[in-house]
Amino acid sequence: MQPTPARSTRATALWCLALGLLWAAALPGTFDAATLGNPLAALAGSLALVALPLVAGSFGASNPISAAPPLAPRRRLAHLRRPLLAALAFALGTIPGWCIVHAFMWAVTIPGMIGLQFYLALWQGLIVLLWALLLRRGTLAALAPVLIVGLEYLRTEVVLGGYPWYTLGQASIDQPWARFAAIAGVSGVSLITCALCVTLVGIITRQFRWRAIAVGVAIVVLASILPALLTTATAPTSATAPARTFTVAVIQTNLPQNNKISWPQQQRYEAMARWLQLTRLAAAPGSQGQRPDLILWPETMFPGLALNSEAIAVIDQAKLAYTLKEPDGRELQLGAGAYARALQDVQAQIQVPILVGAIALDGLKLKPKDDGSIDVSFDAKFNSAVLIDQHDAQQRRYDKIELTPFGEYIPFVWRFKSIEQALMNFAAPGMGFDLARGRSPQPLTLSTATPASAATPNVPAPRLAVPICYEVSFPAASRRLSYARGTRTADVLLNLSNDGWFGDSDFSRRIHTLMARWRCIELGLPMVRAVNTGQSCAIDALGNVNTGSAKAAWAELSGNTLIPAGPAVGGIVGSELFRREGVVIAQILLPESSGTLFGKAGDVIGPLCAAAAVVMAILGLLGPRARAPTRAPTRAPTRAPTRS
Repeated sequence: MQPTPARSTRATALWCLALGLLWAAALPGTFDAATLGNPLAALAGSLALVALPLVAGSFGASNPISAAPPLAPRRRLAHLRRPLLAALAFALGTIPGWCIVHAFMWAVTIPGMIGLQFYLALWQGLIVLLWALLLRRGTLAALAPVLIVGLEYLRTEVVLGGYPWYTLGQASIDQPWARFAAIAGVSGVSLITCALCVTLVGIITRQFRWRAIAVGVAIVVLASILPALLTTATAPTSATAPARTFTVAVIQTNLPQNNKISWPQQQRYEAMARWLQLTRLAAAPGSQGQRPDLILWPETMFPGLALNSEAIAVIDQAKLAYTLKEPDGRELQLGAGAYARALQDVQAQIQVPILVGAIALDGLKLKPKDDGSIDVSFDAKFNSAVLIDQHDAQQRRYDKIELTPFGEYIPFVWRFKSIEQALMNFAAPGMGFDLARGRSPQPLTLSTATPASAATPNVPAPRLAVPICYEVSFPAASRRLSYARGTRTADVLLNLSNDGWFGDSDFSRRIHTLMARWRCIELGLPMVRAVNTGQSCAIDALGNVNTGSAKAAWAELSGNTLIPAGPAVGGIVGSELFRREGVVIAQILLPESSGTLFGKAGDVIGPLCAAAAVVMAILGLLGPRARAPTRAPTRAPTRAPTRS
């Protein structure tokens, strides 16, 4: 008995829902394996992430409701019913996986958490929908990688400001073809990974001929060895790396984000005292007598109102003061500008530049109110990295340019501040979107009075690109900070971040480090990360963490001394050092090469795949439907005439 259309429709929905649930189970495991250095498990998970939506699309493409053309007057949308049902069922099934990898968001914003998971699930449903429509039009399986990578690019870089986490290529960090990112970026790696997975599916299902399999294998092999053949234009290997060493001392703070949002002045004062003590100790000569060239503080860890020179002058002129308590119980009147002066005094004592994550307020105005409080207004507020160096007559800073979508601004709505704030009050009460975008991607340059410059006076001071927090997740943003008009303008990446937002989710902290590793490969630059709650680390130009040409050691405060705890290795990379306060001494080798092909040209693969995906979507919706093959009618056998 043939199944009724209703039964067939229900079966499609149930099968696609089950496939979506399998996809949800594979998502966290795939990226957990990638961040913990298990490439085989990561590749197996990637295979599932590619195959499952394509299988669901094949369910949506089967048994079309009507043979009428898509634009027939009465059946204009009939051809969408089954693919759309398959897509929605699969998308619904993926939601638990998205909820697992974003579990930290429940403590930040419940409405935002729910909205993000449904939004990301719809992108997976879109893959199923378009693939189903394309299958009905006889699309070749070889186009599946282009469709998936194109939709990934639209999600990560274009739509709603972009959400660049959890792409197929990112899980391939330890695969042989990961270095292809130095040529084509993580989009190129995603394309290679997806093509390999589609090839494996074709082998398992016996749908591909040996020639197609040979082409797939050849592409993977070429992508694996091509960066090595183009070493002079890609990330330098340890054999070609110069002997120019740069030493950075990172002050890893451990301030939970819920504490920082409501950060009382007493706690600010106590935290500042600890961090200044760590800074003094970190500046002392190491076991080989070498002092750091730079000291890093994480994003927005300066406890004062602002750290830019203009704002400090206004604060000092206003003569604001806080009433605090000393450890022995005595009251203390602390001027609001004391934090900045204390930091400047410590820097003058240790003679090592300090790069501090802080707020900068341009056009700050402080006016007393009748009730004794102070009205604070300003022309612009920036999330900044401020360089403290007494040898510089003029303070230098970098202001964050690429703000975090829905974390620091709402796409499109940001032009209407009242609406934006109303939405913020609903989604995350107590927080505000008052940050302005930075204006210049110009790297910072250390003065010639650093310890490294004193030892090698003929060597130019390192140029510092400082992606702040989420900027390191965007390939284009990090490239803008380190390359200009095809020329490398930076020698090292310094990522200041506040990962206290992740709460107890060390998985998310490892994912953030994974994003940073890809930027190092793409740009051919080493990186030092200074992160509140961890993971502070050193990354070389090949994406290796705390190993190879990027080494790091961990030390903790005990009384008035730093106690070394050995190299910061293990669990990619010192996962046991999450949510702990201490110092990371990072030592990296600065590159001499002119840069990578990706750094010079940018992402080409992603936009091309996105354009192709848009074309395929149009063809899938409006193009002519492929006709099923028909057999020639058979004739009944006839007997030859016989003679009587």
